[in-house]
Amino acid sequence: MTDKEEIGKHKGAVETLLHEKKELSRLLQIVNSQLQKRLKALEKAGIDTDQYLEELQQGQQRQRKQQPSKQQRSSQSSGSQENKQSQRRRQKRSSNKVKRQRKQRRNTSQDDNDDEERLSEDLFE
Repeated sequence: MTDKEEIGKHKGAVETLLHEKKELSRLLQIVNSQLQKRLKALEKAGIDTDQYLEELQQGQQRQRKQQPSKQQRSSQSSGSQENKQSQRRRQKRSSNKVKRQRKQRRNTSQDDNDDEERLSEDLFE
């Protein structure tokens, strides 16, 4: 692979990762907004949300302790190079599938907006 190809590959990866980071940030904002909404509703219903959240976190910590560590899992797996390459291919296919789904949703959303505009134009003519 030439230097230019290598640079192009890395630039493309950086652009993709920045886009994914932006999407993840947007999703996190949505989740946090919904979380705050639900917590306020629980407080309104008389639930001590601080205690509830603490209990949830403790339960999650217990679950993590029960799961084998990464080192234990890696020693259990074959660790072959072929297996790792196979995992990378699956992850890449999955990532590409998600990108296609997002693009399709954007296109569908745009089509819906176009349909709504046509309907409103027909109604007011």
